[in-house]
Amino acid sequence: MSPLVLCSPKPSHATVYTITLTPLQPAALPALQQLRDDLLAPHAQPGLAEELTDVARGHGQHACLAWRNGRAVGCAGWVLLGIKQDGCGYGAPVVAADQEVASLLIARVVAMASEAGAKRLRISAVAAESTKQAALLAAGFVPVFEFVHWALPLPIAGSTTLAAGLRSLPYAEIDWPALRACYAQCFKQVPNAPVPDENTMREEWSAADWTVSRVLVNEQGRYQAFLLVSGVEVDAVGVMPALQGQGLAAALYAQAGEVLQRRGVHHLRAMVASSNSASMALHVRLGGYEHQPRRTVYQLSLC
Repeated sequence: MSPLVLCSPKPSHATVYTITLTPLQPAALPALQQLRDDLLAPHAQPGLAEELTDVARGHGQHACLAWRNGRAVGCAGWVLLGIKQDGCGYGAPVVAADQEVASLLIARVVAMASEAGAKRLRISAVAAESTKQAALLAAGFVPVFEFVHWALPLPIAGSTTLAAGLRSLPYAEIDWPALRACYAQCFKQVPNAPVPDENTMREEWSAADWTVSRVLVNEQGRYQAFLLVSGVEVDAVGVMPALQGQGLAAALYAQAGEVLQRRGVHHLRAMVASSNSASMALHVRLGGYEHQPRRTVYQLSLC
């Protein structure tokens, strides 16, 4: 990636800033992690090194760093998994020292999403990231919904009994095309839930805790529901439309809570789109509370 030159908007103060974008360089990530920690403290976030090199970001191929005068001043990753299904690309994480850096990184993510054929792009920010928010608005992004971070105290009250005819499928017996089809159906109306390809899904799910995670099938072997948990985080929970409203998601949460509580864990955590009213109501019923500031998701139309 070639150097890019940004000039001050005031001709009488023609300070020239040279910001260079490069591919991911792991040695720079500790300094950028500190930058994000300073911006978002005291609220914990996933580690940048793990996030930027995960399968959804091509193990670091879909990421870049921003440099000014030899110093790392920002980074960005982009997720293009859902473009074929719903035309939406995602920029995350985007971390920047100031608005100029944020603007350049956002422009890079826009270019990558456009090149991949995305019709729209989403990037999120919390209130503390005021310079990133300003850069998003200046680039034409508009807020569309919020991510809500729930903490559910353990134990979770309620039945752990599954509906008649349902059973938990051992991980080794999962039919990945069938599970992917179930995932796509469950998340069909859920924002920011791109459907991964089969290989990506297999890799992502292999890292989950399968003493807690569940994949449910009925007597005919058809996939009906799932709960994916890593550590104390719920990565995904879904129930097929025909079974929704029957307490199945709550039972899966209660089962997971029992296992985690025996390990000395006190909370199960989940992130939910504010526009997903059913999931929001579920987490309220389960005694959840918001443990981090909400993240506003901004969207840009690319066509």
